[in-house]
Amino acid sequence: MNELIRYGLIFLFFLKAFGLDYGIDKTLELKKDEVFKAIIKDTSNEQTKEITLYWTLYANKGLVINMRFNHFPYQFILYTDHVRNTYNLKVFEEKFSSNSTLSLVFKDFKEDKAALKLLALMPLVFSPKEP
Repeated sequence: MNELIRYGLIFLFFLKAFGLDYGIDKTLELKKDEVFKAIIKDTSNEQTKEITLYWTLYANKGLVINMRFNHFPYQFILYTDHVRNTYNLKVFEEKFSSNSTLSLVFKDFKEDKAALKLLALMPLVFSPKEP
């Protein structure tokens, strides 16, 4: 029994030490046309970009999302199945910026609210902005 506890603690240590370190892990619950605004910042070089997103239509298990990122408009459809539920966006295209991908994941739709998750690895962080 003592060995089981020891191996369990070692496993937890390695899981924490080598796990993904999300700089952005934000769950959003948005009603139709409710706007979410934030500033995305790369902490390694202090660059910032603005993101604005909202959804306009939920039909046939698809959620139509309108997004404005760095003053450029995007429109796409996300579904709840695991193949089409994520939209990935390169935040900083520059060569010095490593692994700067922002992911928007569609989780669920209940009671006229869409549950979305905004994910990005460090060094990206975000701060909410008033709409």
